[in-house]
Amino acid sequence: MENHQTEIRAIKQAIESGHKILTISHQKPDGDTLGSSLAMVGYLQSLGKDCRAFCVDPVPDNLSYLPGSHLVSQAQEIFKQPFDVVLVFDSGSLPYAGVDKLLPLLPKSYTLINLDHHASNPLHL
Repeated sequence: MENHQTEIRAIKQAIESGHKILTISHQKPDGDTLGSSLAMVGYLQSLGKDCRAFCVDPVPDNLSYLPGSHLVSQAQEIFKQPFDVVLVFDSGSLPYAGVDKLLPLLPKSYTLINLDHHASNPLHL
């Protein structure tokens, strides 16, 4: 197993210093992407962060029991807001997440963080 301490510290620093944070679940969301994103939203809210959750597709009925599932927005207008940090969950690519054409719409620079456990993940978006 690789030691990713440098990356972990950089992610922690970005989250701690960010004020407005967007979490993104991949299209056709499953429990992995939604559970990860919504757990992070809960954590960020506990830190007093201004955070939003986005997915291009709605939360499926069978996952609507997840705490915070009502917070997941499909409104693409969210990409008109400035964010400090964008976290993409369970997706090794922006096209798979469904946001490759939406992220360039964000009005300022941001830190993009890829949080994906798959071996096929190229480690960058």
